[in-house]
Amino acid sequence: MQRCLRFHTTKPHTLRKGRQAQESLFMNYITGITRGGTSWVPSFITALNEATCIGCGRCFKVCSRKVFDLVEREEDEDNDDGFSDDTSMVMRLTDAMDCIGCLACAQVCPKKCHSHGPQALPA
Repeated sequence: MQRCLRFHTTKPHTLRKGRQAQESLFMNYITGITRGGTSWVPSFITALNEATCIGCGRCFKVCSRKVFDLVEREEDEDNDDGFSDDTSMVMRLTDAMDCIGCLACAQVCPKKCHSHGPQALPA
């Protein structure tokens, strides 16, 4: 399977409805092409909110690019709940630059702790 990235250099226009709106919104972003010839803009991971993450590992399991890692949650000094022997796990970004922008992680996350956005074209 071959992937093709096209780089658009025209400036985005105002928001319009339909296919023209989709094309005009993403002219300055990395754009992929499906096998059917439809262009789409991948939405790459930009951040992961570890405070809301419950460490379920769903995003880790669904990601084929090893963008995440399950690590021990850093302990707060003020948060002494009496369970100091238990470890709490949390997801952490290990290689955000390896993200392919498929949004699978965001779709499976029950706490919606992922932030995504399109990647601007290199200057």
